[in-house]
Amino acid sequence: MNPLPLALVLLAAPPGARDTLHLPELQRAALSQDPRARQLALQREASELRLRNLAAERLPALAGRAQATHQSEVASIPIALPGGQTPPTPPKDQYEARVEVEQLIYDGGVLGRRRESERAQLGIDEARIAADLYPLRDEVSETFFTAFLLQERVAEVSALIADLEARLAMIR
Repeated sequence: MNPLPLALVLLAAPPGARDTLHLPELQRAALSQDPRARQLALQREASELRLRNLAAERLPALAGRAQATHQSEVASIPIALPGGQTPPTPPKDQYEARVEVEQLIYDGGVLGRRRESERAQLGIDEARIAADLYPLRDEVSETFFTAFLLQERVAEVSALIADLEARLAMIR
């Protein structure tokens, strides 16, 4: 960040408004405007979704399957049993339906370690974003104090001009 444009903006402010700027407010405003600061909320949201997925792995999983088949030809035995009975012919249609329930009963602590890993990764991401944003605070501080020094120089030059004009008026 170049300190000169912000310094010019601060100097161009009306005289009464100059005293209303405070360094912490400027730093907060700069951080809220930086697109990298929005990454923090996105990282937290993504981490929360991953943690919810891990929690869902402990829930039972239901699966349903169905199958129907029709055979055009079915093997049959052409014999006659005593008493005039014939063996039944197998049906040409077959139906199969299945419902499966899968429940995790014991995982040996794997899910707990994955949750801890996810939380640790979120901490790493938060620290990385904070480290990326820290130089911005430094730049705002540098710009703020540069503007303050320029403001003081303007006041000093104004006082010098007033003194010179007073001397000129005295000499005249």
